[in-house]
Amino acid sequence: EIRHVDIPPSPIPAALLADCPVPDIPELFTWGDSLVLNERLLTSLLRCNNDKVAIRESEKIRNNGRHKDNRKE
Repeated sequence: EIRHVDIPPSPIPAALLADCPVPDIPELFTWGDSLVLNERLLTSLLRCNNDKVAIRESEKIRNNGRHKDNRKE
């Protein structure tokens, strides 16, 4: 007899769900400061996008596992 047992999905790591850091904007702001801020903002955006890629990959692996289980029945 084959019995299927539902297993709760593994949680997405908290680090991937954490808020993305937002650089501080100084009160006195020069053109040079804006270049540094732009670099920091782009770096933060890149890290956030990498987190989203990791979440999508995790979900893809989780969903593929479900589909394989469904095909066995």
